[in-house]
Amino acid sequence: EINMKKYKNKLFSILGDSISTLVGYSTPKYAVFYEESKKYEADIHFPEDTWWGQVINHLGGSILVNNSFSGSMVIKHPQQMFPSYGCSDERTSSLHTIESTPDVIMVFMGTNDWGAGVRPTPNNETENENYAIFMCAYRSMLEKIKKNFHALLAKSPLTLYNKKRPLRNEVFSLCE
Repeated sequence: EINMKKYKNKLFSILGDSISTLVGYSTPKYAVFYEESKKYEADIHFPEDTWWGQVINHLGGSILVNNSFSGSMVIKHPQQMFPSYGCSDERTSSLHTIESTPDVIMVFMGTNDWGAGVRPTPNNETENENYAIFMCAYRSMLEKIKKNFHALLAKSPLTLYNKKRPLRNEVFSLCE
């Protein structure tokens, strides 16, 4: 059971990929999946329609920074020119504003790494190498966040939210 009072009025930041983007709420220079036309196709128009908006509202907090980049991976892909990868210094140090730092940082990344061949249960040597690289990058990303911010890190739910059935307490996985 989550102590809801612990998160009331707290500032939340997000480090994510396309599923966490929303035009008008994501870092302006980053690629956004849920831009104007996609918002209507997916019926995601406002923060409360997103997984992160539901989590933050449920816990009584407010959004500080949404550092999400459509198509980004945790690892640095050799063809990436812009540092969109989650373990980059730019992404892991840009979860605050001039006035405030986050109390809670939610990380929802890894889907695009999976799409690029990283498997949680490697079946061959190449998959095993990709998985090792991913785990090293993910660990580096979390360590950088912890070093830059004294915030609670929250591993976001791995199941997608459903607007018809809002998120419940048991889907949250918080870790110190």
